[in-house]
Amino acid sequence: MVLGVISREGNWGMKIVRGLLLIGVILFCGFGFLSTFEPLDPAQQWGWRVFYAVAFLGATLRILRLFGGKVERR
Repeated sequence: MVLGVISREGNWGMKIVRGLLLIGVILFCGFGFLSTFEPLDPAQQWGWRVFYAVAFLGATLRILRLFGGKVERR
């Protein structure tokens, strides 16, 4: 993946592009999670809910890591 090569200290233009892509993933996962409340087989519903929830959390944590401040340990 091309975007994975950029370090955290990379230029801000690429950080903004990556952030916008991650926001798109977050919105897609939110819409997908809501769509699992339509009538489906209960096993399928829970499978999709877990998938969308994990993808949502992953993208959220990634965007926080991308734009979050550097944590210094003593």
